[in-house]
Amino acid sequence: MINKRKLLIVGLTIFLSIASSCGIAGAVYLKTGLSVPYYLRSLKTERLTVPELKQLPQDDLLIIDVRTPDEYAAEYIPNSILIPIQDIEAGFGLKKIETEIIKFQANKNQSPKIILYCQTGPRSIRAFETLQTEFDIEILVLTGGMRAWNAGI
Repeated sequence: MINKRKLLIVGLTIFLSIASSCGIAGAVYLKTGLSVPYYLRSLKTERLTVPELKQLPQDDLLIIDVRTPDEYAAEYIPNSILIPIQDIEAGFGLKKIETEIIKFQANKNQSPKIILYCQTGPRSIRAFETLQTEFDIEILVLTGGMRAWNAGI
């Protein structure tokens, strides 16, 4: 009798632990659009706010919009270029970025500071992870993305 009771308690504990973990994972995804592993890695992402971006010398920046062409056509941050996250993750977007960096370096004799943005943040965080392994230059994610830009925050 005691063994069945202990087994039931252990089983319920395991079940409740798994159920609560799923609830946390779901909440993280709904709030951020990121899976739990991506969210945890995103905490290490270098970021800046819209006011901080506006204070930087624009000539020192390479601002990359990682949204879709349709989103970019609807609205974008001035002087940004479109390189969708799908292109970056497929590899050929990295070639475009490398070309832009080389052009920038040829004109300015320095490397640009790369600013990444999407609509709210998840895609730019994915791009950040890819780019930081490929390029040895400063890369930042715009906190809140296009929504924050439109709100001015």
